[in-house]
Amino acid sequence: MQAAELLGQVKTIAGRQTLITTVQGLDAKSLRNLHDSVKSKLEDAVIILAGVEGDKVSLIASVAKQYAATLKAGDIIKHLAQELGGKGGGKPDLAQGGAPLNEKFNQVIAALPAWLEQ
Repeated sequence: MQAAELLGQVKTIAGRQTLITTVQGLDAKSLRNLHDSVKSKLEDAVIILAGVEGDKVSLIASVAKQYAATLKAGDIIKHLAQELGGKGGGKPDLAQGGAPLNEKFNQVIAALPAWLEQ
């Protein structure tokens, strides 16, 4: 999965350029590398990536500085990890987490845009 492929999935949610995507077969380190590649091309955005590898989900979120007053990456990851039965957290601009892959995963990811609009 290349960063350029993901740029076509960017949507505007609550007035912010937002990328939410799930990638298969990536561990936490590979997911971080992919995130950094995407962020270099998409600086003023909210980026949320979930990497599924086997029975584990790795999560990473970043929030551009101009949005950090109203949306924090740590809150996004805490929300996702809590919903999925995992853990995580971080700074307002970058956070990571992990959870077991379970039947709620697709539903939780699908509900994320509505959560971000609150």
